[in-house]
Amino acid sequence: MDKNHEVFDDYVMKFDFGEDKIKYKYNHSYRVMNECKKLAESLDFDEEGVFLSMIIGLFHDIGRFKQWSEFKTFSDKDSADHAEMSCDVLFKEGLIDSLEIPDNSEEVISKAIYNHNKISYDDSDYDEAEVIFCKIIRDADKLDILRNFLDVVMSNKSEGNISEKVRKDFFDNKLISKEDVMSKNDKVVLILSLVFDLNFEYSKKVVIEEGIIKRIFESFDKDIFKEYIDEVNRFLKESV
Repeated sequence: MDKNHEVFDDYVMKFDFGEDKIKYKYNHSYRVMNECKKLAESLDFDEEGVFLSMIIGLFHDIGRFKQWSEFKTFSDKDSADHAEMSCDVLFKEGLIDSLEIPDNSEEVISKAIYNHNKISYDDSDYDEAEVIFCKIIRDADKLDILRNFLDVVMSNKSEGNISEKVRKDFFDNKLISKEDVMSKNDKVVLILSLVFDLNFEYSKKVVIEEGIIKRIFESFDKDIFKEYIDEVNRFLKESV
């Protein structure tokens, strides 16, 4: 991966690394890369499969740097779909040509990165490799978001009501759409709902063993979020 790390770092250093948002996404990319590696190893992938998962992890958010530079926001609805931007950087601007990648892996990389941030996507015509690499990057990304939510949230003070649609989707064990988030408390529920979309037992065990949900619960208004935390814990207990 040394060559790929060099390409990634050279690209990112074109942006203002003095900005905290750029630094955060740089570190997030490396953390997700390492999580992809662990996931692939937990699935007994061969060396090439682990390598490919790490490439997808490192470059899944490569479009975020241009997004922040151009729009000064990471909100896709207020700018552009960052997964599409990542694919554009790799495939339209040609950054993929500078990478060391396994033979015939461009389609897998493209589909995994394009779908990593979607609420849902149609994989009915994907081959087995495309399906599983999409799931790996989605899990790895969500695990890092869950782990680091408390570090990036502005304050731990509860704010706003939890909207009816957010509540309904949550208790239907659905991933909450950012489009439906109307308050900070909605955002907390969205973060908790990420657990419902985890694909692998490894990922769910990480959430349990690291006490991620407990840390979130202890940081916010327990009266407001207890039933939501209880639902996540029930879901994890029944699915592992």
